[in-house]
Amino acid sequence: IEDCQTYYTLSGCQGNSSCTSQLLLTTSPSTFPVPSPISSTYSFNCPGYSTYSTNNAAVQYTTCQFYLCPSNTISISNCGGTNCYGYQALNLYAGSTLLNSTIGGCGYCAYMLYS
Repeated sequence: IEDCQTYYTLSGCQGNSSCTSQLLLTTSPSTFPVPSPISSTYSFNCPGYSTYSTNNAAVQYTTCQFYLCPSNTISISNCGGTNCYGYQALNLYAGSTLLNSTIGGCGYCAYMLYS
């Protein structure tokens, strides 16, 4: 698909704290062709993690890779998740370019919206 590219997240904890999480990624509209009337969104879980001292996801982080097109919006979240402990740091990259970074977003849990 033209102009689509690979993105990835680096997930970890704020500063030297400890944290546990599993992110849910939801793209809208779906990157993949979806027949009507099925939903045009696509969701998947990144690998779960439990770590500490990641310096805002700069070291000892967990990576989650996905494919995104220019027409897509992606929600990256653990808001309301059952596996969320400690302040989470989340960084979004395309190649070596940092696109967005957040700590928390909905209490301790990570949340980011990118389009």
